[in-house]
Amino acid sequence: SNMAELSILDQSIRSQTIFLGFAEYLVTARRVQVESAKQYVRNVRAQFKIRTGVDPSLGHSWGLLTTLYGRLKRDFPQKRTKRNPILQQHLLQFKARLDMSDTTCKMYWALSLLLFFGVSRKGDHLPESRVGFDPTTDTTRSDLQTRDAEMYVVRIKQTKTIHKADLNFDGKPLVRSAGNPLCPVTAIEDYLAADPLEAGDDPATTPLFRHTDGSAVSRDDIHQFVKIMTRAIGLRPEHFGGHSFRIGGATAALSCEAGDKFTVQVMGMWLGDSVALYTRPTMSMIKALLKQMMSKTETIVTESGD
Repeated sequence: SNMAELSILDQSIRSQTIFLGFAEYLVTARRVQVESAKQYVRNVRAQFKIRTGVDPSLGHSWGLLTTLYGRLKRDFPQKRTKRNPILQQHLLQFKARLDMSDTTCKMYWALSLLLFFGVSRKGDHLPESRVGFDPTTDTTRSDLQTRDAEMYVVRIKQTKTIHKADLNFDGKPLVRSAGNPLCPVTAIEDYLAADPLEAGDDPATTPLFRHTDGSAVSRDDIHQFVKIMTRAIGLRPEHFGGHSFRIGGATAALSCEAGDKFTVQVMGMWLGDSVALYTRPTMSMIKALLKQMMSKTETIVTESGD
């Protein structure tokens, strides 16, 4: 029995070493905040347990992780970045300042509405760099699929926290609201009409959102777009970024009558046992919620820096 206990301890130590390396990589190489790194480690550990039924610690204390987090906080002190939500009123102000006859403006407008109403991360759709586009993970023209006259679904291959096999839906639904200035379906159709596929373009390898030179729109591109637009409408750009669309979409959805925590968690594809195990919001529920979000021209938040 002593040999068995030693074997289990050895396996636990090996597993802890892997998680230690993962946490240190996130902070030192990826410049992730320590608290965020801790959450990523918890998420991976929880997913391992869900998939295998076994906690990788095998019942042993992983005190070295706590020690590592303390050291990383000392060695890599980071000020938490403040991110305010982009809400309906901000989007309408953006649109008023965009030249909607220009293809690039149409493209950024359509992408903005996808991120907002899809409650999406930039990484759900866009590569890290223009040259880093990968059609196996990033959104292509073939990933935009028509479901009916009212709805498109933008297929998601995988997200930051959930693998494709774990997704409740195969993509982000976008609902038409004819005549509504915030209609994402109209925005995407207008953009695609201005930038159609050319002879020889393969929809399965062509970015859904691309620049006039054909290169994919990157996460940094949308981040810089937000900085420019928030400054243009009198907000403090340092408080906004590409993630502000996701924050704003979730905020706006929760303020709607049809919005509830579990539905919004599924829309945003946040990792959460309560959603994955106990709730299954239907596509029709999300469709009704999206219509309510579009019917509002603003969302009032109780606290904002701007």
